[in-house]
Formats: sequence, C-alpha cells, structure tokens
Amino acid sequence: MSHSHAACFSVGLPPQTRRWLISRTNRRSLRLSRPWPLSEHHRATARSIAPIYASFRSCWPAELVACALRPSGVSGRVARELTKPTKAAPSWSDVKTRLAEFDRAGLLGLLQDLYAASKDNQAFLHTRFGLGGDVLDPYKAIIDRWLWPNVYRNQTFSVSKAKKAISDYKKASGRPEGLAELMVFFCERAAGFAREFGVDDETFMVALVRMFQQALKQVAVLPEEQRTAMLDRLDRVSVVSDALGYGVADDMETLLADYR
Repeated sequence: MSHSHAACFSVGLPPQTRRWLISRTNRRSLRLSRPWPLSEHHRATARSIAPIYASFRSCWPAELVACALRPSGVSGRVARELTKPTKAAPSWSDVKTRLAEFDRAGLLGLLQDLYAASKDNQAFLHTRFGLGGDVLDPYKAIIDRWLWPNVYRNQTFSVSKAKKAISDYKKASGRPEGLAELMVFFCERAAGFAREFGVDDETFMVALVRMFQQALKQVAVLPEEQRTAMLDRLDRVSVVSDALGYGVADDMETLLADYR
C-alpha cells in the first residue's frame, strides 16, 4: 500500500494513530505484536470500538484495520478477533440448495435416515401421511405422561412438555378437529390430576385456564355435532375444576358463557 493510500484510509483517525499508520506503510510487512492475556481494560476497549469498526470493515483491509487498532491500546489478540470473518448460521435456503443435488433414491435414503433417527420424526411422518391407527394416540400419550404423572414413582408434571405435544401435532398436521381434541384432552387431564392430588401451583392453574380458552376457540370452528360434544366435555372440566381454587372454575364459567 502506498503512502497516499495509507493517508486516505487513515482519514478520521486520531492524529497520533494516523501518523503511525502512514509510517507503517514504509515497512516491508504489517506484523502484529505477540498477543498477551486479555485484561478487563482490553475487553472494554474492544467492546467500545466494535461498533465503529463494524461500520468500515467492509472497505478497509482486515490487516490494515488490525494495525490501526493497536495504537489505541488494543492487543493483537483483540484486533484479530474483531477482524475475524463471521460465518452465517446455516438456514433452510442452504439446506434446500443441497437437497436439489439429490436424486429420488438419495432423497428416500435421507428420509429413511431421519425416520430412524428419532421417534418424534416417526410420529411426524405418520401424522402427516395419516398412517397407522389413531394419529392422535402418540400425542395423547405425551400429554397424559406430563399432566397425570405417576407420583408413586416420583414422576413430576410439566405443562410445557404437554403443550409441546400439541405444538408438534400442529406442525405435522394441524387438522382443526385434531387440535381441538388434544386441547380438550389437555384440560381434562390437567384438571383431573390437580383435583386428585391437590396441586397447589398458580402457574399450573393459569396454564389450565389459558388452554381452556384456546380449546373453546378451536372447538368453535368445528361442525355443530362435534362442537356440541366437545363443549359438553369442557363443561365437565369446569365442574371438576370447582375444587381447585384460584378462581379457575369461575374463569371457565365466564369463558363458557360466550359459547353456549
């Protein structure tokens, strides 16, 4: 790089840094000093200059930027870290590009590997293609496990894991009647377990009422015959919930009034 180029690139830098940068262009190579352990001072300096560096890293050579950082008290290690190229995380676009290279046999082989890798993958494909018996059974089994655990074996409940089963079904199929069935089943198991074993957990009760509300909205879009049957089941859930406290039954009754 010539003296004039260095002068151009150094515009906007402090005078001392600018003079140093220009003088470095007369040397044969630009070498960084041996790095030393980073102190809190170096980390703080790196954090403060990172936004400034990000604004011009696209137009300055990485080696030149690293050298320019040194007079500001930034060690060679920090300079190299700031000038290190960043790699974007893989996305669906990247996967799709690679899949385009497969032929039919290759795609079938890949799907077979995915099918064998996880029971969740198997349940997804069975549900998507409507294979086997009742495609809701695997999801109900998960909900039942996490909302009515075997307390005599020290099992615990988990609302989040039970809700994940509904989310997984929605991704795999998402049929309205299937979603409604899983949501109503969720409410039945949660309310039944809470009454049977005296669950005293406000977060659990809030999650129950929220799922009850979501179930009502999902049931409302079903044909009349299915809608009536599921509303009856939710009405029984509200009766069971009368013993739970936290105003759960009152909230359910208020919600039900809009759908009767």
